[in-house]
Amino acid sequence: LGLTRAEFGLLIGVNGILIVVFQLPAIQLLRRFPRISVIMSGELLIGIRFGLTAVATTRLLILGTITLRTTGEVMQSAFKNALAADLAPDTVRGRYMGLFSMSHAVGTTIGPPCGGLILEHYGPQTLWFSCLTASLTAVLLYATSFRRLAAVSRGMAPEGDERMASCTRQRRPALGSGADGTHLPLAAAVSGTSQSETSPDSCRTPKKIP
Repeated sequence: LGLTRAEFGLLIGVNGILIVVFQLPAIQLLRRFPRISVIMSGELLIGIRFGLTAVATTRLLILGTITLRTTGEVMQSAFKNALAADLAPDTVRGRYMGLFSMSHAVGTTIGPPCGGLILEHYGPQTLWFSCLTASLTAVLLYATSFRRLAAVSRGMAPEGDERMASCTRQRRPALGSGADGTHLPLAAAVSGTSQSETSPDSCRTPKKIP
């Protein structure tokens, strides 16, 4: 396209400007929708952006693709973290979030060199259409798990997990209250006595026999 350094820098800067201006308002607007639906829509926009970049021939089209990418990023950023946290069991949530963050770091590390190799040996159209394929694959993977992810994003237990969700609620009584809502002495609540005395047998983890 014959872009100058100043024009290229300006186009890249549009991404940051749009994120700063629209990130918080977009989160407030989109939080009323199921998280998985927002994430899938954002991923689809990013994929469309990759496909359009392969055929963009003017500065205006390039600006439009950057806007699409930014919109997709804004839609996904906060909701992916929240969905990952919802999917993680309480006892290992830190590990799940660490792996989730690491996956982004791995992609950021290997993406540029791999993209550079594809660009050098196969050309820009192959590169961008490969990115489009990757995005559509991600949307397909989300879609195959849509029912369970949608249930989690609404704060509901997926079918078959109702007992686990019920047991989790019973094992996490409020301070000074039992799992059934009855009042407990503060010492009992702090010591965790309520968890063993009020949880039904079906919710207890079986002890291993030596």
